[in-house]
Amino acid sequence: RCRMFPSLINCCTIDWYDAWPQEALLSVARRYFEKMDLGSEQAKEAICETCVEMHYSVGRTSESFFSELRRKTYTTPTSYLELLNLYSAMLSEQRLAVTRKISHYQGGVNKLIDTNVVVDRMKKELVDLQPVLAQAAKDTQKLLQEVAVDQANADEVKQRVSKEEEQVGEIAKEAQAIAADAQRDLDEAMPAYHASVEALKSLDKKDVQEIKSYAKPPDLVQTVMEAVCILLGSKPDWGEAKKLLNDIAFLEKLQEYDKDNIPDKLIKAIQKYVKKDTFMPDTVGKVSRAAKSLCMWV
Repeated sequence: RCRMFPSLINCCTIDWYDAWPQEALLSVARRYFEKMDLGSEQAKEAICETCVEMHYSVGRTSESFFSELRRKTYTTPTSYLELLNLYSAMLSEQRLAVTRKISHYQGGVNKLIDTNVVVDRMKKELVDLQPVLAQAAKDTQKLLQEVAVDQANADEVKQRVSKEEEQVGEIAKEAQAIAADAQRDLDEAMPAYHASVEALKSLDKKDVQEIKSYAKPPDLVQTVMEAVCILLGSKPDWGEAKKLLNDIAFLEKLQEYDKDNIPDKLIKAIQKYVKKDTFMPDTVGKVSRAAKSLCMWV
């Protein structure tokens, strides 16, 4: 019959493939992981055997799936190669994550070491200051003796002062008038001052991070940070501003800033900022809440 109908042989292909034997799959895994660092040869061999077992277990499960639901699934050599590629990709990803964590922890250890060095240096400085403090105590005792002598002289001065008391009375009245004006100005300024203090207290590391995250800050944010840089004695530019924001004691410096003894030079330097029409907390607040608080502080 095949001689009568030769096309049955010429035009047909037998679509029948046997599953790969375990030794073949194991050989492929060994070749795939040959140049990969997996710790030791024993570990590498165990991983290869595990990959083979996983491939075969899927095949067995497919048969159970077919017998229960009458749905056929297939596992091919390509599936096995994809399993090897998946393991290799996941291994590289996890190694990269572990490397990053090690780098992060190493940075923390270095910070602790630097802190210990600073503490040791401060301890040494305190020990070195002990003789200086002792000398200061002696100088203070000597000064008290001089004060006793000056007290006698002061009594004589007191008599002269009493004669000038009437003249001082007039000056005192003028001073009281000036003080009253100053108090009125202070009463007007105090609500704004307290508001700025509360706004500053409301800032936290998240708000500082918000400003620090700007690669190129908005104009209003940069203006506010330049004014802050000037008051803190730094160069008024974004680079110096980011250095201040990176300082863990940044918020503490703002809260403890000596507002009563600001040098005239700094006050003059920030005038060009505070006189701008846009240098208003509400205006700045539309761009950044954290920058609004800093604007109120300035």
